[in-house]
Amino acid sequence: MKSVLATSAFVAALTMIGRLLGFGRELLLGASLGPTETADAAIVLLTLPDLFVTLLLAGGFSAALIPALKRAAVPARVALTRRVGFATFVFFALLAGLLSAVPSGLVNMLAPALDITQVPRFGLAFLLSAITLPLVALAGVAGAYLNAKGVFGVPTLGVISYNLVLCLYLGLIASASMGLLGLAVAIVMAVLIRLSMHLIAARELIAPGPTEAVRAETDRTIMARFAIGVASSGLVFAAPLIFRAIYAAEGDGLLTLFNFAQKMFELPSGILIAPLVLVMLPKLSALAIADSDAGRAEFDRAFVSAIVAAVSIATSAALVTVIFAEPLAALLFRHGVMTQANTDGIAELVVVFIIGLPFLAAQQIASAALNAQGRPGTVALSAAIALIMALALCGLLALVAPQQTLPTVLTGPVIGVVLFQIVMAVLNLRALPTARAQLGPMSLSVGRSLLRACVAIAPFGLLMAYFDGQIGRWTGTGLAGVAFGTLLLTNFSDLRPMLRMRSGQV
Repeated sequence: MKSVLATSAFVAALTMIGRLLGFGRELLLGASLGPTETADAAIVLLTLPDLFVTLLLAGGFSAALIPALKRAAVPARVALTRRVGFATFVFFALLAGLLSAVPSGLVNMLAPALDITQVPRFGLAFLLSAITLPLVALAGVAGAYLNAKGVFGVPTLGVISYNLVLCLYLGLIASASMGLLGLAVAIVMAVLIRLSMHLIAARELIAPGPTEAVRAETDRTIMARFAIGVASSGLVFAAPLIFRAIYAAEGDGLLTLFNFAQKMFELPSGILIAPLVLVMLPKLSALAIADSDAGRAEFDRAFVSAIVAAVSIATSAALVTVIFAEPLAALLFRHGVMTQANTDGIAELVVVFIIGLPFLAAQQIASAALNAQGRPGTVALSAAIALIMALALCGLLALVAPQQTLPTVLTGPVIGVVLFQIVMAVLNLRALPTARAQLGPMSLSVGRSLLRACVAIAPFGLLMAYFDGQIGRWTGTGLAGVAFGTLLLTNFSDLRPMLRMRSGQV
């Protein structure tokens, strides 16, 4: 078996391709439409399948299905996956029908300033996008099954194929006459291809043949944890959408700028942190089964190693992003009708968002540990409290902002995104006895990593300050890559335990 670090690096490489294609998708969209009402409507269509992929993969499957599959005997896994897949398909088919009947409800939540009556053929395009929901559900079930088996590459390749189809459409086929309807058709095709890849890799799920039954009690427990997991991931995913909607209420195009900044924040988290969490969840789930002192000690060691590595990587990425935000934003988004003012605004937002990246890493690893222990309710409670506190601060700052006592990038919606990650990280860590017991050593390790990273990044910061914005976007991005590599080498001692740890393939 490969090490956790090697497996994570492999998944990260594939994830990076998928994320870059996702950025290509956003780039093509922004270049052709700019920050306009039509672009806002297109983002709503793209958000719909993305929303429920996240709800399923980061929520129900992480909280219930993957841990349950690791606990179940191998013959029983197929039967369990089939039943969860059927239930999930039916539920999301009904949800798709409901959303299609009243699309304005969801649109008002995602983009309150968007008037869908002014967007040609939006209703039909929204219907096609909603139809993908049960297909996304099946792809998610098959992907979770593959992850539980230790086959991490295929689900990530599914993401690559999804974004590639949309990029090909936007770059080669899309035209003004096709409008949003053409984009919706492309979304359906992309989801079908992704589902097909998952089912081909997990042929046993659709092949005829007897499978071992799973007890009804297990089914009820799994479905309860599944529902709680979906609720918790729903809160996590909804948080930035809520703050995006509040920010966008001020006018057309602001949703697009906030969305692009959020995509820049999600790039390092998706490439660097998500693969590690993906690999560690089955590993921690397998270790959580052991009912012995040795097993619990191994679980504790794996958790501490993972959280130190994740926070170290996230801190390095955050420091690099703060220093090189402007050239990175320009490289990604200054195309077509996007202006320098637009990308500078995106960069300012990203600098604030990125503060939450180390806390996001901590809360995701802690969430994986809690889900592995069968405690998804704790994750859901942490998310609910964090969202309430972040919204409260958002409301408080909204009273201050009209008096122009705060810069635009420090208004409530922007700070709310960061506070949500901080509070959730603290609550998740407090809920883990291991984290409380190892708080001192973990804090010391993280503090040392931060100090080393600050020293290593200082020359790059001085260089950017000396040229005062005169470094081009390609040169700046190249320097950002060198800086990140330097920080990883500087803090490689934080990653070494993950190199020795074996991934939990079965």
